Amino acid sequence: MHRLKNRIKWILQRILGFQGYLLVFSFFKIITFCWDRAEGEAFRHFLTLLPGKGILIDAGANIGIMTVLAARRFPQMVIHAFEPLPPNFQALSRIVGLFRLKNVVLHPAGLGASEQQVQMRLPIVDGIRQQGISHVLDGREVDHSGSDYNVRLETIDQHFHECGGRVVGLKVDVEDYERFVFEGARKVLQRDHPWIYAEPGESDNREACFRLLEPLGYTAWVWSRAEKNWWFLTTPIRMRCIISSSPQLVCEGALPSSSSFRANPLSSWNLKFLFPLFSPGIPVVIFLLIGPYAIRN
Repeated sequence: MHRLKNRIKWILQRILGFQGYLLVFSFFKIITFCWDRAEGEAFRHFLTLLPGKGILIDAGANIGIMTVLAARRFPQMVIHAFEPLPPNFQALSRIVGLFRLKNVVLHPAGLGASEQQVQMRLPIVDGIRQQGISHVLDGREVDHSGSDYNVRLETIDQHFHECGGRVVGLKVDVEDYERFVFEGARKVLQRDHPWIYAEPGESDNREACFRLLEPLGYTAWVWSRAEKNWWFLTTPIRMRCIISSSPQLVCEGALPSSSSFRANPLSSWNLKFLFPLFSPGIPVVIFLLIGPYAIRN
């Protein structure tokens, strides 16, 4: 299935061009997100925790999939979407325009611990541009070549510490740069204790995130699809996360056999899936529907 997906990506990028492909792919992910078990369960639960009004910050909005989902669900909420890479930001702007969203504010910048210029890479793997794993080049070894860009970073505190509204949610998907985003958001986190959806995958980054958030009162929970229950997490592991205003850190991932977990009463939320995650025919249908628009624009 992975090879088939990559083959479809390769074909669409060559037929539509990269920008046309990004528009088709974003549209595809948005309309099929309800069937996405890889990250859909945690993000959908994240949305149920938000109050419906206030400010939601999307750090690493990429091509706008979660931005659109949140904006359509909460028309009274203002979503601030930050995306520093020019190709991704162009696609983000187009998908927001396609859905005619009036409650989204777009920022052509990234978020970090301070205002600065950094270099980011859009990886190219087997001839396929992989916008979903674009990352800051911060001295770490990288596995892939790609297109590099100089981009601007800003901070959450810079934008929202003295603003009139309350930050009720923060979605962070910045490829192991989460700790720097949180460092630049200390004042807002202390003031508003927003729910946070994040994926601090790499070990050092993950542990640094938990060390930074723990003094603010955050604890961690993991959603186990197998157990259909929430579990308390005492040892950081790789997984998708939601960090709450309780405050708690709620994560999605496989539940290992470990003393790091104990049962938690947050078990009322459950989802049932009626359709498979991926059908090879769906991208073809989407291409027929909006492919001409993507090529023309």
